Amino acid sequence: MKTCRFLVPLLLLSLCGHGEARDLDFAMLQPGQPGSSEEAQPIMDAMAKYLRKRANAENISGRYENRLSEALDLVRTSKPRWGIVSLPFFVRYAETLQMIPVASTRPNGRSNDLWRLMVPQATVDDWKALKGTIQGTMLFEPDSAACLLFKLAPGSLPMHLEGTSQPLMAIRKMTKGKSGGAVISGIVLDSPQYDALMALPVAQQLHVIHQSPELPTSPVVSFGPVDDAVRNLVRVLLDMKKEQEGQQVLQVLQTDGFGAPDEGLRKLTLKMEGQNVRCSP
Repeated sequence: MKTCRFLVPLLLLSLCGHGEARDLDFAMLQPGQPGSSEEAQPIMDAMAKYLRKRANAENISGRYENRLSEALDLVRTSKPRWGIVSLPFFVRYAETLQMIPVASTRPNGRSNDLWRLMVPQATVDDWKALKGTIQGTMLFEPDSAACLLFKLAPGSLPMHLEGTSQPLMAIRKMTKGKSGGAVISGIVLDSPQYDALMALPVAQQLHVIHQSPELPTSPVVSFGPVDDAVRNLVRVLLDMKKEQEGQQVLQVLQTDGFGAPDEGLRKLTLKMEGQNVRCSP
């Protein structure tokens, strides 16, 4: 399971400030995914260079952030114009950060995602009987992740949800019974991660005991009202795969392109009632 496979959703996100109409700075917000801002910068630069020409944007640069608190700080202090965010991030903060879906990503050509809860072969088959800690790259935002995977608030679950940026290491610890801390009883994988795992021998030691409904991929969002600059940007994103230079950028991003916004996103935002979480129906 190569690290680059887990970077796919990350490298599709961008952020920018609400400055002049020609300013379209962007950033990727994918809390929990591997890598660093420095490692991802050349990919952000390639995307910015392409968009600068096609979207008629004089000022455009890209940033990548995979730490939750830093991602929130980036949005709140820089007031980005648009971005590509992880699904759990969107579900949790869509209302407070005024995120409006304008397009969808197509990681590895997929128009949707599926999360699978995997445990060792000898473990119980019913996830409701599972104890200990479940880890996954999407679990850094446990409120939205619990609703997306189980349709329950995290406080109602029999296990603890914990984010990890190293799912393969978590799997190895789980199968060997070595956690170096909390007991890892399960791992949640998205579709690209699951596909990568299936090519490894360790996959034979695991089985799926629960999976989510089909989920949207990482959405492209406008922070605040959609204006003409963002609409033009969306047209550019949708047309990227139609020309050679755009295809080259998409190949670096490891995505098949962009599509229309997923209508299901409107049903997935959760409500915070004080410290309590209310999942969408």
